[in-house]
Amino acid sequence: MTLSTRNTIFKAGICISLLCLVICIIVSIQTIPVYSTMETEITRRPEGIIQVFLAGFLEARLLAVNAGIFVLALYSFLSMILVYNFFEKTQSPEILFVALFAFSFSAEVLRLLLPLGRVYEIYAPNRLQHPLRK
Repeated sequence: MTLSTRNTIFKAGICISLLCLVICIIVSIQTIPVYSTMETEITRRPEGIIQVFLAGFLEARLLAVNAGIFVLALYSFLSMILVYNFFEKTQSPEILFVALFAFSFSAEVLRLLLPLGRVYEIYAPNRLQHPLRK
């Protein structure tokens, strides 16, 4: 693989990472108001020894999950930019694997489909009944 081909892959990765970051921001604006109702509907996990002791510390916080997804998308975008800038003329083939690893964090944005489905009522709790049961 030539350097120009590899740099083209880096540029495509930067564009896709930026697109995922923008999608994450847009979806977050729509889904954050729904998190309060979703947190009340989350069922409790099975009780175990650790869950009994840590129940007060381990509550469901969907905003923290959303922030984590945003940070991963931002990390992917910034890492791709840094890899492209610092290793643009480097012959090392291993840097492509580092860039692909950083790019793989962009796929975390897909996890926002679950609350987005709730916003558009694709799967509301009352619609989850089996079609044959009435």
